[in-house]
Amino acid sequence: MNNDRRRFLTAAAVALPAMAVAPNLAHAWNAVSGSDVGLVPPSGTWAVLNHVTDGTDPSTTVIAPPNFTSDIRQLAGKTVTLTGYLQPVSGGFGKKQEYLLSRDTFHCPYCYQAGRGSLVLASLEGHAGATTKKVAVKGTLVLQEKDPSDFYFQLKDAKIA
Repeated sequence: MNNDRRRFLTAAAVALPAMAVAPNLAHAWNAVSGSDVGLVPPSGTWAVLNHVTDGTDPSTTVIAPPNFTSDIRQLAGKTVTLTGYLQPVSGGFGKKQEYLLSRDTFHCPYCYQAGRGSLVLASLEGHAGATTKKVAVKGTLVLQEKDPSDFYFQLKDAKIA
């Protein structure tokens, strides 16, 4: 028991002077905000879609059908414009090509960096290739409620705005 007490007092004796000498050290123990690491908070329609959940926060795993807020449900069937990055997912087959529209840049094809509310499957006519700069895409928002492994949001009859 004395050894435990001695270890605690030794650790405190070493740590407290270090914190007094470097007052900014305590800042390192604070939570890091998204803006501190360069993430831009969602805005506009993306901010509404960001509130989708499936039992996790944010919705990053595939475990259950999505839960849409009333604000998201109000957008269903309406024409919306979303700005983001495009990545082809259909391989260019067929007249309508499918693209994954992401609010943020792609970093991993299997990861949902900002949650599943940051991704939309868009059916575009006549567009080819991925984008390295943001583009505005306009289409009819469709909610996918049944299959937890599918994209929660889809843009039908989408066009580059």
